[in-house]
Amino acid sequence: MLDRPGEGAERMKSLIELNPADTELVFELAQFQELCGDVEGAGDSLEKFLEKSDGTEYSYLRVARQLQRYLLVERAEAVFEKLNTAFPERPGAKESYATFLYETERKGRL
Repeated sequence: MLDRPGEGAERMKSLIELNPADTELVFELAQFQELCGDVEGAGDSLEKFLEKSDGTEYSYLRVARQLQRYLLVERAEAVFEKLNTAFPERPGAKESYATFLYETERKGRL
């Protein structure tokens, strides 16, 4: 399916309909959408994944990093901010956000 990302995206959508509680399928859909060149759609799917996820620190980090990989920097920053609001005492959350700001040359926002 990786050589036919459009077909992969359609299959993921069908699987999501059959298994709406499986959040991992939504994350996988985002990857196929990105391969098809639909980065905004991939971003939307990642945000849906986060809404449906268990809300762990790891879920936020996964989504934020994936959004950053897709060059959806504003959306990634919003997820990093939500991460730090949800887990204000977690040093990993703060460190990840600081790293993101450094990598994206947004250091002045700290």
